[in-house]
Amino acid sequence: MCTSIFYSSSDGDLYLGRTMDLARVLNCHVCTVPKGTIWQDCLNRPVINKYSFIGAGDITDKLYFIDGVNEEGLGGAALYFHHPEWYQAPENNGKFQISTLEFITYVLGNYNSIAALKEGLDQLDLVGVIEPLTQQVTPLHYIFADKAGDCAVVEYAAEGLKLYNNPVGVLTNPPEFPWHLTNLENYSKIHMKQMPFQTIDRDAKASRRERLKPESLPLPGDGNPASRFIKAAALTAFIQGQFPSEEALVSGMRVLNSMAVVRFGAYPDLPNTYTQYSAVMCLTKQQYTAQSYYDFDLVRLDLNRYAEAEKPQRRWNLYPAVNIHSIMPPLVKTIF
Repeated sequence: MCTSIFYSSSDGDLYLGRTMDLARVLNCHVCTVPKGTIWQDCLNRPVINKYSFIGAGDITDKLYFIDGVNEEGLGGAALYFHHPEWYQAPENNGKFQISTLEFITYVLGNYNSIAALKEGLDQLDLVGVIEPLTQQVTPLHYIFADKAGDCAVVEYAAEGLKLYNNPVGVLTNPPEFPWHLTNLENYSKIHMKQMPFQTIDRDAKASRRERLKPESLPLPGDGNPASRFIKAAALTAFIQGQFPSEEALVSGMRVLNSMAVVRFGAYPDLPNTYTQYSAVMCLTKQQYTAQSYYDFDLVRLDLNRYAEAEKPQRRWNLYPAVNIHSIMPPLVKTIF
C-alpha cells in the first residue's frame, strides 16, 4: 500500500511525493548513486548508470530502490500492485529485461525524462524474479515525473507493459490506473482545478467533467486504494501552484500525512501495514526530503552536494529512533 502525488509550487518547483506503506519493515536508507556506477542486475549482467540519483533503497547487495530523483530531474516511485502471475520469468525475447525490484534503479540511472522513457519502453520488459526473503514475485507499478512537468504511470496489464500519461499526478495501488481515472469521474462535487502539466489533454478533461453525474459521491476517507486515489487527487489539486517552494514542500508532506496509515489501525487483514516514511522529492532542485514514522522532523538531502562521490553511499537512516523535543518553560519569579 502506498500513495504518490505530483504537484508544483507557485514559483516553478516541481515535487513528487510518496508514502511508503508496508507490513514488513524495510530498514532502507536514503542513498546516493553516482553516474558511472556499475551494478549487477538480477541476471548478473553489468549495468552502467548514465546519471546520478538520490533515493530510498538498499545498496548492501543489489541496488534496490523504491523511489528517487536523478540529476536530470526525473523522479520515480514504486508502489505495490497486483497480479504477480503477469510478471513472467526472464526469457530471451530480444528486449532488455529488468526485475520489478530493479526498475526504479534502472530508469533513474539511464533516462533523463518521461519523453526518453516513452521512447525506450518498447525495448524494455518488466519481469518477475523470486525475492529471496519472501520467496515470491513482488508485483509493482510505478509513477514517474520530470522537471518538464510530465507525469506518467508504468504498469503491467493483461496484454503487457503499459505507459499511461497521468493527468492528475496521483497513484495508489490496484486496480489498474485507467480504472482509477474512470472512478474519479464519480466525484464531481470535488473542485478539480486545471493542473498545468504538459501531459494533460485539457479538452478531454473538460469533457469528462461535463459527463459527471450531479448526484456524485463526497470525498472518501478510508484507506482503500480507490479512496486514497480520490482524496489525493483532490488535495493535490488544491495545493497545485498555490505556495512558494518551502511552503509547497510542507503542503505536500501534509497531504501525504493525511494518507498515512497508523500501525494496526487500517487493514485488519494486514495489521502490521503502516506508513514507514513519507518523502517529497524536488525534481527541479534534485532534493530528497523525508519524514520517518517515528520522527516528525523533516530531513532534506541535496543530490548536488554528492556530485563528486565515487561509489553508492548511505546518507541517512529512514528508521531513526523516536525524537521528542522537550521545551522547558522559563523560570518565573513570584513577588509578594
